[in-house]
Amino acid sequence: MAVLSSDLRVRAVKAYERNGNKSQVCRTFNIARTTLDDWIKLKSETGSLEQKSWVRGKTPGIKDLDEFRLFLEQTSFNTLKELIPLYEQRFGQPILYERLRRAVHKVGWTHKKRVSPIGNPVTSGNVSLDG
Repeated sequence: MAVLSSDLRVRAVKAYERNGNKSQVCRTFNIARTTLDDWIKLKSETGSLEQKSWVRGKTPGIKDLDEFRLFLEQTSFNTLKELIPLYEQRFGQPILYERLRRAVHKVGWTHKKRVSPIGNPVTSGNVSLDG
């Protein structure tokens, strides 16, 4: 959906304020009634008809990747699930697992579990199952 120009917005709202007939204004400017209603509401709330700014896509959960990389290097953890409460404690904001995984990937780390040694081998009677 294309953003309509500020000039068109101003002219349409002024035409509505002059004659008070929304249907006629919408036919004249070839806009939807809900669009005109939104513009009228926007002008009454903000006093302006400028388009609100918006950002495409998801906003990054972690803004300072250098500080995050330093946090990863200084923190002892085995899995990302263990890292979530540590992150929330250090930075004071909640974070989702998927956002944390993406950030770890962005700084060049893997999200695999670290390898840990296996405990004592399992035995059954006198026979070892190790092989």
